Amino acid sequence: MTARLSVQRQGDGFMRQWVLGAVIGLIAIIGLIAAASAHGGFWHIAGFAIAGLAIFLCFRLIARAYDGPGQRTPLIPVPDSDSGRQWLGGVAAVLGLIGLFLASDGHDGGQTWIGLLLTFFAWLYVFRLISVSFRRQR
Repeated sequence: MTARLSVQRQGDGFMRQWVLGAVIGLIAIIGLIAAASAHGGFWHIAGFAIAGLAIFLCFRLIARAYDGPGQRTPLIPVPDSDSGRQWLGGVAAVLGLIGLFLASDGHDGGQTWIGLLLTFFAWLYVFRLISVSFRRQR
């Protein structure tokens, strides 16, 4: 009875991953439709950014499918070493600043939105690195 229950739970987890992959795939398609229907501006850039992020997450789900027992690949990769996290956090912070410079020089064009999206995702990753560092210190 317990063997059947463990197989059923494992199957539910696999089904959840398939549904999550399908939803992320639909989000990628919606992002591409938004980018195609917009003629420049925010939605053109945001549509491609959403589609790119969704495709990245689909590849991370594929990587999770090949994890061994007891392993769990994070959706957003983070280095294991403290120095690696610090170095990558510095690079992401500099990318965020470069994004701000791009946004300030854009004058309401596509460059403004690219810069703002770059800044947002770079600093979001910096905060992810900080949260992982605090969790690993406990």
